[in-house]
Amino acid sequence: MVNVNKKLSVNKQNKKQEKPAVQMLYVMQMACDSANPSGQYAWITGRSSKGQHNGVGTWKDALIALDCRLPVVLVLPASEGLQAWVDIPSNNHARRRAALPFKLRHEVVGDINNWYLAWISRKGESSLKVAGFPKILLNPLLQACGDGGLHIQNIVLDTQLLPETSGSWNLFIHTNFCLLNDGHGGSYRITALFVEAIQGQIIRTNGEPDSITVHGACD
Repeated sequence: MVNVNKKLSVNKQNKKQEKPAVQMLYVMQMACDSANPSGQYAWITGRSSKGQHNGVGTWKDALIALDCRLPVVLVLPASEGLQAWVDIPSNNHARRRAALPFKLRHEVVGDINNWYLAWISRKGESSLKVAGFPKILLNPLLQACGDGGLHIQNIVLDTQLLPETSGSWNLFIHTNFCLLNDGHGGSYRITALFVEAIQGQIIRTNGEPDSITVHGACD
């Protein structure tokens, strides 16, 4: 079993994007147990003489496409996870980890100790950007990855893949949902039915975006 607390991460923004050196497996719609994973998956396979290969399909399709010899970045739907900013006035790692359950107690239903958590902070600042995912959903998926011969190198939420541009929106559009970074520290995975309502709420809070960049779209 992968050490999830070390693999789950929060991406740092405003860094030069490098070409991926590993494969990516994106759980677009999550419905998984270790015996019979289902849902919808997208992937980018490792480099080869023909370049990288993208695809969308079932779990079995993903296992056929991905190279078990190469590490995989596992991308999870943020709608099932947790994203939050919390303030903990300490630079001590152990104290921060101990304080997180109390700080996040109103962010989730149930016991926060049943979640995997990771965070980053800027040097000298007390605000932490936290990402989390429930163990009850992630553990069966990791088991399925292990049974399929996949080596998970890192785990991120899908909204973390979008860049952050101060004052501007960055979007990825899917038939059933969209991903949005609002340029003010907020990132969202929004079900298609609620896109207009959520975007309207963001505009009322932050004002109109300076610009909107769509990074991709798929069915």
